[in-house]
Amino acid sequence: MKRSISVQLESWPCIIPFRISSNVWNDFPCVVCEIEQDGIIGRGEGMGVYNRGETPESMAAQIRDISDALANGADRRALAELLPTGGARFAVDSAL
Repeated sequence: MKRSISVQLESWPCIIPFRISSNVWNDFPCVVCEIEQDGIIGRGEGMGVYNRGETPESMAAQIRDISDALANGADRRALAELLPTGGARFAVDSAL
C-alpha cells in the first residue's frame, strides 16, 4: 500500500481585504497536501494559525518530515501522534 505524497505552496488572493482587529490579509498563503493511492487522490489545504507563527513553509516542512510514514500507510489515528495540532495536520488529515 505505497502512497505518493506531494506538498505545494499556494496563495489564494482575496477579492477584498480580510480584516480582523489585529491584522489584514490580501491573500491567503497555504500549504496543499495531496496523497495518491491506487489512482485515487486526496487533497487537503492548511493555512495554519498565524498567531502561533505557522507559515506555509513551516507546515510543508512538517509534512515532508512525516512523508515516509504517510507513504507507508500511516492513517488518521497515527497522524495524531505524528503531527501536533495545526495547519500541517489539518492539510494531511483532509487529504487522507
